[in-house]
Amino acid sequence: MTYFRKKNFWKILYLLETYNMPFSTPVFKQETIDYLVNKFDPSSTILDVGAGAGYYSKLLKETFPNMDAIEIFEPYIGGYQLKSKYNNVWNENILTFEFDHYNIILMGDILEHIEENEGIEIIKKLYSKCDELVIAIPFNAPQGEWYGNIYETHLQPELTHESFMEKYEGFKPLEYRNDYGVYIKL
Repeated sequence: MTYFRKKNFWKILYLLETYNMPFSTPVFKQETIDYLVNKFDPSSTILDVGAGAGYYSKLLKETFPNMDAIEIFEPYIGGYQLKSKYNNVWNENILTFEFDHYNIILMGDILEHIEENEGIEIIKKLYSKCDELVIAIPFNAPQGEWYGNIYETHLQPELTHESFMEKYEGFKPLEYRNDYGVYIKL
């Protein structure tokens, strides 16, 4: 591979990993990591909802080895080798997934993919099944399916900081700006 091609490869990979599906944006990731590391013991259990390419595993698994994941789009599980990144991986929909308790539940760039009424209900359900529920969402972000994955469609594209705070009770912002927010339980 020539230098030019190699250089473009890394640029394209960076753009995919930071701004496209199934990768979560890097916005406020360090703040989220710092918050979790300072508040929770390394033995804490984590459920990564909508793991995508396993970005949160890359960021947290070394500190928190007890990480599980749920991913609705089966091709991501094999394509991104999620079974090597998490202890357990379930190919299920969080709306119907049953479990007892996790110390931390991560919903990074997931809520906008769930219709509002279902989103409100699943957040209420998850709230009582964890010690911490971290929700990260892009604001005013319309998006359709991506490479045949209908689950990448944003069903709440109009979310803003204000609308999240109004509709989803029991949260406070960890960090937010005009285009993105991270929220934690009160």
